[in-house]
Amino acid sequence: LQRNIVVMEVKGNLLKEERARLLKPFNLPHLKRVAQVVIGEPDRLFKERAHAALLSEKQTAADAVFKRQQAEAAQKRLLAKRQRQLEREKERVAKKLKTEPDEEARKAAGEEAADGEKAPEEKAPEEEAKVDDGSAEEDEPMEEEKPPAVELTEEEKKHWFRPSPVPDVTPQVFSGSFASFTVPAKEEGFDDVRFEWDRKTKCADYLREWLLAKKLTTRIEDLVPSPGFAEQYTAWQQQFQSWRQKQADWQEELEKRAAARAEKKARLEAEKKAAEEKAAAEEKATTEEKPASEDQAGEGEKPAEEPKPDNGEAKPDEAMAKPEEAKAESEDAKPEEAKEEA
Repeated sequence: LQRNIVVMEVKGNLLKEERARLLKPFNLPHLKRVAQVVIGEPDRLFKERAHAALLSEKQTAADAVFKRQQAEAAQKRLLAKRQRQLEREKERVAKKLKTEPDEEARKAAGEEAADGEKAPEEKAPEEEAKVDDGSAEEDEPMEEEKPPAVELTEEEKKHWFRPSPVPDVTPQVFSGSFASFTVPAKEEGFDDVRFEWDRKTKCADYLREWLLAKKLTTRIEDLVPSPGFAEQYTAWQQQFQSWRQKQADWQEELEKRAAARAEKKARLEAEKKAAEEKAAAEEKATTEEKPASEDQAGEGEKPAEEPKPDNGEAKPDEAMAKPEEAKAESEDAKPEEAKEEA
């Protein structure tokens, strides 16, 4: 009995090393090892099947949206119905409250209103029935609408493969291995290599273009920089550190210069303030000494008083000497007064 064994390995069948490992258990003379390559543009039957699956998924999504919209519309109608019922109830209660005072007045007057009261009571159910009939007509179920039919767009028809919610290979595994994907060859140990959709050259071109497109949008998890990049990066780090050190030294020098300027400015201000205080003190001392010298000068200009003789008798020698002393004192005071005025 002839049987076929299918080895379904997505990542393993696309890697050369994995294919060699998978072929080892089947290295027997009575087994024919065939590589079935399904790469490139699919045939018409596959496209029709893929488009049918896409259309079914699109119709299912459209039906779900339509049902949700129908449920929202029914909820709105129900809320409107309840609002109308509340308004009718309010009107009925208001009408009843309006008619009750008239009935009490007729009873107080002694009118025979027994028959008259029964008539409205009998009519009330009819009115309620009319109201109920009107609401019942409004609540009649609407005709069930069918969801709209959808079609595939021209852009969607260009897709040959139906996207799956669950990927065949996890993103981490795919990003670490897709760059090594290759097309099987007989040199790897296969007895035959069959290309179902496109020829060998077209399959190789299709795989190369697909890999280039994936490299633009896929994150490479096992990417390692080259030794040359490591050397350049180390040199750059050293140069950057030297620049930072130079910048720090320059900032320190600027701070020192600013501190020196601030210290010099403070010293000059202190010296200026001390000089101003000294000048103010000297001026104050001068203003205080000036009135005293003027008083002394005024005393020196006063005429000398004649001494009174003792016991009524004045000595001639003393009388002659005192005018001479007064004259000398007045002459000494005049130069001092002229000096102060200058």
